[in-house]
Amino acid sequence: MLRGAVEVSIDAGTRDTYTQVKGKDALGRVIDNIARYREHGQVNLKYIGGSNNLGDDDIEGFVKLTARLAPNIVTVTPEWSEYWKGDYAGGLTRQIAKLIHLLGETGLHVVPGNQAERKQFFPNSWSELELELTRFVGRFAA
Repeated sequence: MLRGAVEVSIDAGTRDTYTQVKGKDALGRVIDNIARYREHGQVNLKYIGGSNNLGDDDIEGFVKLTARLAPNIVTVTPEWSEYWKGDYAGGLTRQIAKLIHLLGETGLHVVPGNQAERKQFFPNSWSELELELTRFVGRFAA
């Protein structure tokens, strides 16, 4: 019997970052629970990116995790308190673009997946995000 969808905001790709962001060393248990739920229902994952969780290890770890869990949708958003203060530029936008690009390369349904969605999710920096995304085209191709 299929259940409804559940959205889980993981916000990390490593155990250390998960512990820092969530305040509890529970990433393994969360992953196990998501995998079990995925057998019976839809799972959507969310990544709220900020200055504390957009390092390369977290991005690569989260992309690997999504490949393992096969969510229906992956949503990437900024950490809003940093974003609205104007702390969300340059390096953070580049890392968000990298995350969106690598997730898209896996074939997953990624939101924001088009320009209209990027304008909605990143209203003050969507053009910078678009530029960063174009820089990744072909960069990670094997």
